[in-house]
Amino acid sequence: MIVVEGAVTEAYDMQPVGSVEVEIAKSVISNGAFSSGFEVISTDETNEAGEFSVEFEPQSVIEYRIRTRKDGFYFKEEFVDREVWLPKEENVYDIQINQASTLSVQIDATSASGRVLFKLDPHSEGCIDCCKTATNYVVNAGSDTMFSCNVYGNQIIGYQLFEASSDGDSLTGQIEVKQGENTFYHKIQ
Repeated sequence: MIVVEGAVTEAYDMQPVGSVEVEIAKSVISNGAFSSGFEVISTDETNEAGEFSVEFEPQSVIEYRIRTRKDGFYFKEEFVDREVWLPKEENVYDIQINQASTLSVQIDATSASGRVLFKLDPHSEGCIDCCKTATNYVVNAGSDTMFSCNVYGNQIIGYQLFEASSDGDSLTGQIEVKQGENTFYHKIQ
């Protein structure tokens, strides 16, 4: 029997996350050929301390897949080499998950004399659906602009704001992002 135990924690504050569905699946070798899909072999739900334990019979596999799901958090999927989890061994596998959040940024440039550039510092590492960090968002003078995008919750994201027609002054600051909907508003004076 293979037993895998671990804990699921929130990625930024490392606090345990309870009631997370943990699913283990296998990709098998069948009749000498590689399988193109995965078959679920064990599931569990984390307790209040974020702990889980799954067990399954050893088999000929190519690799294992572990998935976590919980409302309010991003879906997580990782792949584990077949040599990592072995029978009669202590198999520990800890997982960090991220809170799902949305950041709405509103820049009121109705009083600005030129274009305004807004840029977020690096954040939400590994998130393919999140705000771009290397992009300058351009707000035209005389406009009030809003954009929204996904970010990981429970983090602080730095930003830079630059008014193109000013004396080169820029403003930097931080946005505290919590789980769920978050709004940042800045009015150019």
